[in-house]
Order: sequence, then structure tokens, then C-alpha cells
Amino acid sequence: MEDGKIEAGSLEELASNLMLFKDIFFKGYTDEEIKTLPAILGEELRKLDSFEETEGHVQVKMTAWVGTAWK
Repeated sequence: MEDGKIEAGSLEELASNLMLFKDIFFKGYTDEEIKTLPAILGEELRKLDSFEETEGHVQVKMTAWVGTAWK
């Protein structure tokens, strides 16, 4: 079985792509709080063991993706 991955040209783009799901995961957050999320997501993605970054490309390898958020 091949593992999955999410990838983009930059960490900022990858975090921005994840924001497409903000209405699902971040209900009840203010507009101000939502504006800070891409930077926070970028920091958290970079901490993952499966995060890889090369010039012009970032990816997170995964077998499954589970997202949770709380305020």
C-alpha cells in the first residue's frame, strides 16, 4: 500500500490550502483568530516528523489524516 501525502510549492501555500476547510474545523472562531491560523498551521506542519521541504516543494507524508480543533 502506498502512503498518501499533501504537497504544495511552499509552506505558506500548503497552510493556505488547509484553510479551505476552516468552516468545518474552526466554527466559532473570530475573523481575527482565523487570520492567524495559516501561520500557526505552518509552524505545526513544520514540526511533523513526516514533513519534508526542498527548494520549491513541501510535503507531508501520511497514511491517514485526522483533523481536530478546539477553542
